[in-house]
Amino acid sequence: MRRLLPLLLLLSLLPLGIGCATTGLQARVGFVELDQRQRPHLLLTDARLRLTSPVGKELAALPDARVKAWGTLVGASMRVQHYQVLDAGNGFMAYVGWIIYDQSGVRLKEWLNGREWTLVGEGVRDLREWHGNKVWITGLEDGPDEIRPLAWGRLD
Repeated sequence: MRRLLPLLLLLSLLPLGIGCATTGLQARVGFVELDQRQRPHLLLTDARLRLTSPVGKELAALPDARVKAWGTLVGASMRVQHYQVLDAGNGFMAYVGWIIYDQSGVRLKEWLNGREWTLVGEGVRDLREWHGNKVWITGLEDGPDEIRPLAWGRLD
């Protein structure tokens, strides 16, 4: 059992991203830039990485956003596994997840942690038609589990 403790500790930390070195994922922070063919790249201070995989291609919807992406590096490209939008280009961090619209109202279920936010305010009516779609939303936290959306867009 003593020999299993370090392994169990490591496995418990993997969902937090602390075990990235053991999974082969590397993190990079930069700005999303689109090339002439509208393919997303991550502009770093010393390099430019082409973002591949369906997850990486979602970032084409957020040109000029500052993101932290985790993935596998292959030459001058990154096969993105997941990302966090640090600044959507408007000074706000973006929440990323799926729109849920049912009898309880309109909610956002975050894709990285599964947290559900109730969406409140004027723009919520427009988001109802995006039920089931993956989106980015910037806004103000209006309560412990509420977001008042200011800007949004589809990722799928």
